[in-house]
Amino acid sequence: MSEYTNVEHPFLEKLREIGWQVIDKGSGGIPQDPAESMRTSFSEVVLKEELFKKLGELNPWITAEQKEYCYHKITDIDKPLTDANREIHNMLLEGIHLLTKNEQTGEDNPTAKVINFDRY
Repeated sequence: MSEYTNVEHPFLEKLREIGWQVIDKGSGGIPQDPAESMRTSFSEVVLKEELFKKLGELNPWITAEQKEYCYHKITDIDKPLTDANREIHNMLLEGIHLLTKNEQTGEDNPTAKVINFDRY
């Protein structure tokens, strides 16, 4: 209860203040339905559909295959937790370096932005 009151709820309120869609299930116990949080299961930590939508908005040139690559780069890290967190943090800050071409410009190995730092 105190973790929700002192940490989770204030954090969710800050996200709401800057325009994020917030799903706040409150401190009423352990959620039972993953669909209420836009997930197919509680083991799903990245909302794939939302990630694909945002990748497309930030990188209008990105293909479906490149979106899938980004998803797997974020979710399939088989490293100790500290190393995995550092790698994901870097991808969020720097973007994800793709191993293919930008089909619109011909640029080799473009970088896909994950976060819009001008309008987060």
